[in-house]
Amino acid sequence: MDAGRNNRRMPEAYGPAASLLRRLGFQTRYIGFPYLSYALALVLADHSYLYQLFKRLYPDTARAFQTSAACVEKDLRTLIRSFWQEGGGQALGRLAPRPLLRRPTIGELLALLSGYFQDGGR
Repeated sequence: MDAGRNNRRMPEAYGPAASLLRRLGFQTRYIGFPYLSYALALVLADHSYLYQLFKRLYPDTARAFQTSAACVEKDLRTLIRSFWQEGGGQALGRLAPRPLLRRPTIGELLALLSGYFQDGGR
């Protein structure tokens, strides 16, 4: 593991996204938490990020945290897997337009959460 990763300052442009993730039960102790918060803020600002995860979203998030796109992807998958295993699917299911039968992919999660914000937080 990169020794400096835990010492990085997080960009501050994603307050509402981080707040929603905490309320849903995403654990802030995971490195992927600030990445997901920041990525969600990018998607909310420019929806086209949802269609270019590997080409734009991961690299732009990685630059903000001075890490690699591969680390961003891996840490996001770890965060989502942990959230799902700890029973977070039930909380997330309340935001979904249809039942969640399996753990969402990174893109599916971002689409679901950005839809929640676009709907005014229902």
